[in-house]
Amino acid sequence: RTVHDGNVLPCYVRGDECIYSLNGQYGRNSTFVYLKSNNLGYDEDYKWLLKRGGDVPPAAVAFGQTNLGKPWFVGRAEISGGLYVGKVVPDEGLYVGYRNTEVFLKEYEILVQ
Repeated sequence: RTVHDGNVLPCYVRGDECIYSLNGQYGRNSTFVYLKSNNLGYDEDYKWLLKRGGDVPPAAVAFGQTNLGKPWFVGRAEISGGLYVGKVVPDEGLYVGYRNTEVFLKEYEILVQ
């Protein structure tokens, strides 16, 4: 996750920076923290659930928040053959920074613990 304009944003790491999206925009930041997983790509305490339309189960991992304190959750989806992480906004869906824009996906996987 990273911070931009008071928002704490789920993001994905590419090289020495992270990629995030906010308000229709794509952003990069060299300052971020990440959730470390085991060498299988996930921790036994975490798993991904297929969801759609902004559905957020009670065990979803909130790894970000708006500058007003509303939570954002960790989601991921496939885009053009790659798997990208972004923020799940309750009652909406997944937003991912991709190719210099913010991409919206109605169907996604959400991280739960």
